[in-house]
Amino acid sequence: LEMQRGQRKSETGLEHLERNDFILKKQEAKNQALREDRDNMLSTLKSIGNAMDIKEEDLIIKILQFVMQQ
Repeated sequence: LEMQRGQRKSETGLEHLERNDFILKKQEAKNQALREDRDNMLSTLKSIGNAMDIKEEDLIIKILQFVMQQ
């Protein structure tokens, strides 16, 4: 969880969170980062599909088929 001991709240500028709240906040941040990555990948896929004149659905199906073979 990457919690560091020995740092005062006044030094870090962070508010104190209970353990469960800390874990939830950490998970929410990770989920947000994953959503942003997903959105970036979908945007790239759309650009590739447009450049290759392939429908988005067909491109996603081909990628899923590739992934399932691995």
